[in-house]
Amino acid sequence: MADQLKSVATLLLVLNFCMYCVVLGIGAWAMNRAIDHGFIIGPDFYLPAHFSPIYFPMGNAATGFFVVFSLIAGVVGVASAMAGVNHVRSWHLDSMPAAVSAAIIAWSLTLLAMGFAWKEISLEIRNAKLNNGGVYDYPFGHSANVHINHSWQHVQETPLKHES
Repeated sequence: MADQLKSVATLLLVLNFCMYCVVLGIGAWAMNRAIDHGFIIGPDFYLPAHFSPIYFPMGNAATGFFVVFSLIAGVVGVASAMAGVNHVRSWHLDSMPAAVSAAIIAWSLTLLAMGFAWKEISLEIRNAKLNNGGVYDYPFGHSANVHINHSWQHVQETPLKHES
């Protein structure tokens, strides 16, 4: 039974790691584009009336927040996947709290980014390339939830080795 749980945990870790890398790639592309094509501030430049400090030349008013929180969620998610790999590798009860707490933090940041993705979609003025970010954030929130629930079941059902 423990070997089956370990293989399921490994599969979910690989899936989450790959999805976080895709979110990071799309977010990094959008951030790079915003930096390259953003406002240029000069001596005779006047900011528009509705200027936002998180300005993105594509998308709508929610795009900047969506990209920033997707990048933060992606970085924390990759870190939580590394903590999860450490736990699966050692498979001790001592490594579980770090892996589960990192996964919960990454999941909550992913849900926050998913909320901004929903807001961006509801405002309807978007860049076609950014649709991929919203498409990945929605199922990703659910797969991360499955991983956290699986880890919690693992705590309740599986006897782990204790370091003595």
